[in-house]
Amino acid sequence: MKALLACLISSLVVAVFFAVYSAVENGVGPEMFGLMLIAFLYALAVALVIGLPFRYVAKRLRKEGSVYYAGAGLLVGAAFMIAPMIASRHVDASLLKTAAVLAVAGCVAGWTFNRVSNA
Repeated sequence: MKALLACLISSLVVAVFFAVYSAVENGVGPEMFGLMLIAFLYALAVALVIGLPFRYVAKRLRKEGSVYYAGAGLLVGAAFMIAPMIASRHVDASLLKTAAVLAVAGCVAGWTFNRVSNA
């Protein structure tokens, strides 16, 4: 039960990070809430598909420190923008900013996931 709550809370963290980034870049508007919902749903799917198995593997290997979860979140968050940039062979400043925001959001979400699920 804690693991599912951790999925929800860490997804909310990503959604808030992305909403704040959107508000800073484009100002506060109704589309910000749509982006927040989309980011929440994507992060929830990632938490369920990647986060839960990672939690059980980390427990089995006795690597349950926050740094492991934060590192995994950072890598997964950054990969969401880096992989399309490599595939398209196109990089610009806005894509790099988005990748940095997603990496930080993933790092904080991974740390939050650990704190909630292993509390």
